[in-house]
Amino acid sequence: PTDRVIETPDKANAVFRAGLNLKLRDDHPDFAALVLGNYLLGGSSSGRLPQRVREKEGLSYSTYSTFSANALDATAVFSVSSIYAPQNKARVEAAIREELARALKDGFGDDEVANAKKGFLESRRVARSQDRSLAGRLGYYLYLGRTFQWDIDFERAIAALTPEQVVAALRRHLDPAKLSVVKAGDFR
Repeated sequence: PTDRVIETPDKANAVFRAGLNLKLRDDHPDFAALVLGNYLLGGSSSGRLPQRVREKEGLSYSTYSTFSANALDATAVFSVSSIYAPQNKARVEAAIREELARALKDGFGDDEVANAKKGFLESRRVARSQDRSLAGRLGYYLYLGRTFQWDIDFERAIAALTPEQVVAALRRHLDPAKLSVVKAGDFR
């Protein structure tokens, strides 16, 4: 892990980026739980990170997290991003770290997970109804030798997840102490 501050003089906004490389593919047994865990953390506007940092505390213009895993190689990435006023640097980082720690310690409630599953699965249905997204997925699956049975199995795995399974997967793979963090802005 690294923790760097990069001065960018005369820039109005500052940026927080944190990332962690994980050694797993999208066929790993924890993949679905990690995808849903990310969705709960910051993969949607109702996730804990944007709700805390942007909505509750009003510290950022945008805060979110992402998780992706490769289909061919064991290369996955979890990341957190935030855009904020430079004077909020310490508070933004503290809020992000606190929310990650809280999720790993306390997990997620039944309703929270049920709502996340509903929202995530609906977003996948909508994406499949859009020609551009569908064509991209078809081309990618041809390359991988996959069919849409992969999607059916993945979505069934998401739908079957319990709050305990989600937090257990996050605890196995996400160690906030190992995040590499970069903050860029005019902090003078």
